[in-house]
Amino acid sequence: MGDRTWTGITFSGKCNSEVAEELVQELLGQGCQAQAGPEGELTVEHLREAHNQFYDDQCNYASMDGVEAFCQDKGISFLKVWEAGGDYEGGFHLYNAVVNQSFEVNGADEPALNVSELEKFAKQGKTRHEVIAYLKAIADFDKKYPALEIVE
Repeated sequence: MGDRTWTGITFSGKCNSEVAEELVQELLGQGCQAQAGPEGELTVEHLREAHNQFYDDQCNYASMDGVEAFCQDKGISFLKVWEAGGDYEGGFHLYNAVVNQSFEVNGADEPALNVSELEKFAKQGKTRHEVIAYLKAIADFDKKYPALEIVE
């Protein structure tokens, strides 16, 4: 057991109903609940909601590794948000499946960078414009990334 904190995740992109069922199983395995939608156990219908937002209010160190790896493997973009824990800050993790890139920053209500994060991005060769674009994508996720669409 470790530090437990609230962690939320929202999905974007397209997937078929089989992948949607698998994603629901990943979410259930994580202990996630839906922010809105039909009452009862989590189902594919929750993914069909316009704002498919899920959360785990007892997430161990804000880790949703299984769900994140599944999304990356299946080409589903996501935005994960977590609250601060005992020895770490709250933050944001954006995965853009279209270009297969991840971007993670600290921040309580909106993304913010500290010196060590700026140094990390500089070592990765990220330009100022790339970093700003990612920060804007996190801040405007609902506008720039359409809700997950399940196609048959």
